[in-house]
Amino acid sequence: MKKFEQYEIDHIEETITLTKKFLKAASTMGTAEYKELMKIKRENPTYKLVERTIKKAESKKTYPKLTIVKMREFIETYACKGDEAQKTSSLAELDSLVAFYEFHKSAKYGATKKWFFEKFGEKYRAYADVDTDADDEDTEATAS
Repeated sequence: MKKFEQYEIDHIEETITLTKKFLKAASTMGTAEYKELMKIKRENPTYKLVERTIKKAESKKTYPKLTIVKMREFIETYACKGDEAQKTSSLAELDSLVAFYEFHKSAKYGATKKWFFEKFGEKYRAYADVDTDADDEDTEATAS
């Protein structure tokens, strides 16, 4: 299914795969999506309706607790230890990125995270792995 397509008919599997947005719109009688879905079902009465799922990469490392505030704390505390000039310039760069994306109402977190990992990726990954190990030990100690 291409990005712009709202549904896909698979005649081999006898399924109609629909996007979540299309399904929601089609649930209201009288909408164009409802009429389209009824037409498809009339033409393929035995086919099953299936909601499209997005496949996520299993190997992708995520950092669910990483926020812009946490990025700032990491820069202040760990990333630029002993180098005040680098810390000051990095914090200024972070602030300007956040301000720019807030002003333009665009995806500030994604772009800021990309900048953060380009600049501090190795240090943060090492820090996050240590932090995750500590969380695991706390969990094990609590469970005992």
